[in-house]
Amino acid sequence: MSQVLARKYRPRNFDQLIGQDHVAQALTNALTNDRLHHAYLFVGTRGVGKTSIARILARCLNCDTGPTPTPCLTCSACQSIEAGRFVDLIEVDAASRTKVEDTRELLENVQYAPSEGRFKVYLIDEVHMLSGHSFNALLKTLEEPPAHVKFILATTDPQKVPMTVLSRCLQFRLRDLPSDRIAEHLANILTQESLSFESEALDAIGRAARGSIRDALTLTDQAIAFTDGQVQTAAVQQMLGIQGQEGIHDLIVAIASGDAQAALDWVNAVAQVAPDWLGLIEVLQRALHEQALAFALGQSGQNSMSAEVIQLNYQLATQAYQELPLAPEPKLGFEMLVLRMLAFRPAGQGEYPAGHSDSESGTPDPKPEGASEAPAAAPESPSRSTQSEPATAASEQPLDRPEPIAPSAPEIVAASESAPAHTPVPTPVPTPGDEASSDSGVDLPWHEDSDQEQESVLEPNPELEPEPEATPAWVGSTPEELNAPELAVASPETTEPTRNVHAGADVSAQAPNLGAEYFTDLLTQAGLDGMALSIARQGELIAISDGCLTLRLPPDNQSLFMDHHQQEMLQKLSSVLAAPVHRLLIDWSAAQGMTPNDVLHQREQAALVKAQMDFQSEPTVNWLQSQFDATIDSDSVKPRSE
Repeated sequence: MSQVLARKYRPRNFDQLIGQDHVAQALTNALTNDRLHHAYLFVGTRGVGKTSIARILARCLNCDTGPTPTPCLTCSACQSIEAGRFVDLIEVDAASRTKVEDTRELLENVQYAPSEGRFKVYLIDEVHMLSGHSFNALLKTLEEPPAHVKFILATTDPQKVPMTVLSRCLQFRLRDLPSDRIAEHLANILTQESLSFESEALDAIGRAARGSIRDALTLTDQAIAFTDGQVQTAAVQQMLGIQGQEGIHDLIVAIASGDAQAALDWVNAVAQVAPDWLGLIEVLQRALHEQALAFALGQSGQNSMSAEVIQLNYQLATQAYQELPLAPEPKLGFEMLVLRMLAFRPAGQGEYPAGHSDSESGTPDPKPEGASEAPAAAPESPSRSTQSEPATAASEQPLDRPEPIAPSAPEIVAASESAPAHTPVPTPVPTPGDEASSDSGVDLPWHEDSDQEQESVLEPNPELEPEPEATPAWVGSTPEELNAPELAVASPETTEPTRNVHAGADVSAQAPNLGAEYFTDLLTQAGLDGMALSIARQGELIAISDGCLTLRLPPDNQSLFMDHHQQEMLQKLSSVLAAPVHRLLIDWSAAQGMTPNDVLHQREQAALVKAQMDFQSEPTVNWLQSQFDATIDSDSVKPRSE
């Protein structure tokens, strides 16, 4: 009766072992030099030769000519091991004998000498299946067995083997075999079997085996039966369900050219032969990998995709391989992969003209750099529009504030030097003290649709709201007028220590640009935290005038800056200023100068430089450098946290 190929061509010595040369060399040298270990652990996936190597080692140990790395295969011990009736080779399937009682029964006979051979060999397959108590019962014997006992353990999951067991064994990790090596081995076997075959068919079997020589031999047995002894490519592809894979490059060309109809027609044609869709994705990955290698090696030739698109499509294919089992049908999952590759591709020349607006997605047209964001329906007042040109010139000047602020009063800058280029029309925002507050059920203005620039004004009391025509004290003023005594801040003698906001400042007539340093310290003294502090540090303090606090904040934070955040900011900032502020006016636009985040970053960098200089000047450090030629790792020096 004929045997299956996996058993008939199982290796019987190290010379016949396929793809595990590193293990064969180590064991051969150990047997030659008589440096044998008492316990071995073979780790590897299914079908790579763990049990075969264990039996070869048992044959080498008990051969009549041994111990030898080249067993004779003709003596009684070799033939008994081959036939599976050698009494001194005890093979145990740990998956079926997991209990501690089984392990104790197994170890009861360890102390007795071997009956036939030179060594008593215990082969425990799938050792990771043993229970915790079984491992504990095995430990002492595994560490110090009798001289005539050898343990050989095999597992596919070493993570489940306790470290106490791993440390007592000599470990060998068996490698997965490459597909071309498997195909070569299959060709030798089929030649010995006098069977015809095609190389492409064996290549397909080698890839389907995924590194396992036993799986490859099993698939070869199936192919021989399916093709009646003629291992042909078309029949093997039909058996493996990988039809259509030879035309995968046609699909890649269709995707690269953006021809959705051709790509979907290809998918529908392949679907007629009921393919293995996971196999198709794998072949697509292989084809993309080949193109990526060609680009990297400068051999791109007539490749239909750029290197970037190849990388993106490979990532999409990898993701689709994982998501395919979740699709309603495998074909639909593969079609979605094709549609994704069609959707994510570079735009052709002229495909998306300048000013194109995606009306469906609601994406606005991009605005030119420097264009005003104020809507046409909200014209600026004359007093504000006259300051546009000076403000633009001032905003282009770099801010030079390398040092922390002194305890003196904040500098007052004229409006003509730092006023914003545009001031959107404010929208009043009620507070909890107003009749139109959110508690009364009235929607807040910033939640309503408006064609104007979105801004918010927070006013706790309508009676304190200035008249609409009122102009801040700083508008139209000259630097000399702003330096008048009635606009001066309190003297340093009445202020808090350094970096504290000065409570004696007259906030009714501050200039619009109070400086990022001043705003940073104002936020610190106010005790803001959480979302309110995070958003405020991204903006600028424009003015403090007539009981109104004007801020410029980035527009992408508008949906995050809720009414309770504004209430908190207004309340805490008002508490640290000399005169309370009753309204919060927010200009939702990009910052035109330094922000508190920039100031904090500069301070951190300055502190880091100072810490590094102080460290380098330390006498102990200098002594170590001079005595031991030591060097300072500047990246490891950090400023001392306050």
